[in-house]
Amino acid sequence: MAGEWDGVEEAIEDPEEIRVIFCAQYAKNAHLQCTHIRRQAFYALPQAHWQMLAAPPFNYLKTLDRVDDAIESNAELARTIVKLGLHSFGMVDSNAEAVMPEEWAGIAKLNDLDKARSTLRQFYRDWSAEGRVERDACYGPVFKALEAEKERKLPVAVNTGTTQIQPDVQTQAASPLRVLIPGAGLGRLVFDLCRLGYDTEGNEISYHQLLASSYILNSIQYPRHTPATNTRGHDCGGGQDRQDGDVRGGLLVSIR
Repeated sequence: MAGEWDGVEEAIEDPEEIRVIFCAQYAKNAHLQCTHIRRQAFYALPQAHWQMLAAPPFNYLKTLDRVDDAIESNAELARTIVKLGLHSFGMVDSNAEAVMPEEWAGIAKLNDLDKARSTLRQFYRDWSAEGRVERDACYGPVFKALEAEKERKLPVAVNTGTTQIQPDVQTQAASPLRVLIPGAGLGRLVFDLCRLGYDTEGNEISYHQLLASSYILNSIQYPRHTPATNTRGHDCGGGQDRQDGDVRGGLLVSIR
């Protein structure tokens, strides 16, 4: 299947699509909400207090610096998704640099920004090695059910009394189970089922998820995402910035 977007539209006409692509440029908002306000509150403390928190073992300012770096890393991922979206919808020439149209500035709503943030976090859950435990809990029962269904459909030998007719293994191999996944999200379940040999189709209604899944499945080898915008529960020793990805992408899978 083609690696480019396989949509119906040749250009973007739906305002919802425009907002979705624009809201991926979230870095300025994230910096303001995540670290700028916290730095202001930090320096509003009595000097003796903020100096204590800035020193080991707390190193609070260094933690904020790492969060800033992680936000910028996520912003680079978001910008890449934006560029892919602009090319996919025919907004720019395939050989031209994708630049956000000026008329799109300021049209993304807070709800759009929240969805963009949620989509970035989902990269970590669906495509990182650390997310494997959650994926196993969610997708493991699906794999087992499909394996049981495949076993149930296996042809069996028929004993006619004088001869035993063996099943046609080649016919079975040529007809894999067909699986439809509604709400396919970032396409990890689609990807894994394709690798297991199932004839799989994923459906998704969210433009946020469609743009992101098109990128992760068709455009890269290893995803990069940092869980930066959730500052609760971060360990102070680092870990906000890491290279994620337990499989190679670039499978050329399409989610419709």
